[in-house]
Amino acid sequence: MTAQRNRLVSPAAVESVRSSEESASGDSGGATCSLTQSVLDYPTENGRRYHKFREGSYYFPNDEVEMERLELHYELMKLAMGGREFFAPLTDPMKCLDVGTGTGRWAIEMAEMFPKCEITGTDLSPIQPDWVPSNVHFVVDDASEEDWLYPPSSFDYIHTRYLLGSMEDFRDLIRKGFKYTKPGGWMESQVNKTPLSQSEKNRPSDDSLRSF
Repeated sequence: MTAQRNRLVSPAAVESVRSSEESASGDSGGATCSLTQSVLDYPTENGRRYHKFREGSYYFPNDEVEMERLELHYELMKLAMGGREFFAPLTDPMKCLDVGTGTGRWAIEMAEMFPKCEITGTDLSPIQPDWVPSNVHFVVDDASEEDWLYPPSSFDYIHTRYLLGSMEDFRDLIRKGFKYTKPGGWMESQVNKTPLSQSEKNRPSDDSLRSF
């Protein structure tokens, strides 16, 4: 069963867009246009389109070309993972969170796999499809915020994929994931293992790259 999703935004997104509009207009009152239109008022640079909420905090575009790349990347990852969406021992999860959901493809696939599970995908850009399974919700939010939208211990499973370079401190994301995962739940972060080359192996033990 599919349903048309509502475009949801976090309070942080409301305040961020409102503040930027007030600053540009010199108005200290409320936002001058609807919140949906504000979040969708994407800036462009060098012919590419970027997110409005937390403008500049994520370096990649969110336009059609980037969405096609993300879809291809999803298919390649699924092939590399033997057709699997996850490796955690999930049986009957009731609430799952996809941080940095992108086009929402993973969240949609999981919703179809677990129709009784409420799947929430968060991202800086509302570029996900309008028609999705009824148990999927997408929210404009910033995972780097200290407090997420949910009470602690809310999720059976939290998923991230290729967010290693998207956060100032990935360990902080893991810490927050632990906070919002239920006791006995799982957080899974899927990234490539990037081996060092021979020349890099000869770097000093306190070298920044080796530490990374």
